[in-house]
Amino acid sequence: MQLKPQTSSTAAPSSSSAAPKPSTTSATPKKTAAKTTTRATAGGVSRDHARATLTPRAAAPKATPKTVTPKKVTPNRVAPATKAPVQTPRTTPKPTSASNAGLDLSRAGMWDRIAMCESTGNWHINTGNGYYGGLQFDLGTWLGAGGGKFASRADLATREQQITIANTVFASRGLSPWQCASAA
Repeated sequence: MQLKPQTSSTAAPSSSSAAPKPSTTSATPKKTAAKTTTRATAGGVSRDHARATLTPRAAAPKATPKTVTPKKVTPNRVAPATKAPVQTPRTTPKPTSASNAGLDLSRAGMWDRIAMCESTGNWHINTGNGYYGGLQFDLGTWLGAGGGKFASRADLATREQQITIANTVFASRGLSPWQCASAA
């Protein structure tokens, strides 16, 4: 079926209410926000203008300048000082010449290295294996070298006392009693 435009001989078409006439020439559409569609008709090209539905965007909120009110400055209040209890300094009593009498600390560096290997440097170790102290004295060697004048077992004696007894054993037997002699 072919469509033809209707024309009336009695009435002149008004420009505002008349439908657009088909034309074989193309006209440039106006730049508007409306959506323009074209379709083919029997008499030529027809342009229909449809209204576009535009969704307005929400405007970003504008930053409003804030008024800064100066705060009243108040001095920091400090609690009144209270007297702390007087503590007397703790001092370790210095060994007297009587307790240092007879100590032989020669080769102390060597004995520290051996103790590190024998007992990881723990001079008061007692693991229950029959060897005591940092240098792992057995009870017979400790008492036989004179360790009983310091303590009943090597783990109960100080590092210095154990080194003194180790020097006594070293003088007669060398490093042979210690498994970690290579650490010396």
